[in-house]
Amino acid sequence: MKKYQIIYCDPPWSYPKSGGIKSARGLAKQHYPTMSIEDIKNRLDNERLKKEAEEKERKAEEERQLHEKLLADERAKANAEKERQKRKWQKEQERSERKRLEIQDKFRKDKEAQEKKVAVEKAEAEEKARVEREEAEAKAETERKEKERLAEILKNQIECPKCHHKFQLKGDKNGTDSQ
Repeated sequence: MKKYQIIYCDPPWSYPKSGGIKSARGLAKQHYPTMSIEDIKNRLDNERLKKEAEEKERKAEEERQLHEKLLADERAKANAEKERQKRKWQKEQERSERKRLEIQDKFRKDKEAQEKKVAVEKAEAEEKARVEREEAEAKAETERKEKERLAEILKNQIECPKCHHKFQLKGDKNGTDSQ
């Protein structure tokens, strides 16, 4: 917009007729509607106020649009942050689930190993008990047979009436021959 030092204007003001009657010069009323100086001032003030109001309205609209853009940007940032937090939380959940499954798997493997160890120890203990039982039964059987043999020997012995010594009869396979 160009700026000028002088503004030339001819407002529609009403003024008293000048010159003679024959002269129609200065009778603006005859050519267009005129206004009093007060009306012109008011109109100029109204136009200035209207321009100021329009300028304020334009600025307010620009500010509103800027504010809406900022809000949209903030919403976009908030949504992006929310999405980032959601992905982070999901990754944390996945990591936590993997850790839980690893621990669960380790616990299961430890339990299986423990159960296997207990089963092996139980089988070893049962085998040892069986062997000991068989050995004890064999020993008991040997002792029983020895007692029977000794009982048979004692049964076949004769006691001397004078000295009360016991003697085995001759030809006895279980005992010794006496003289």
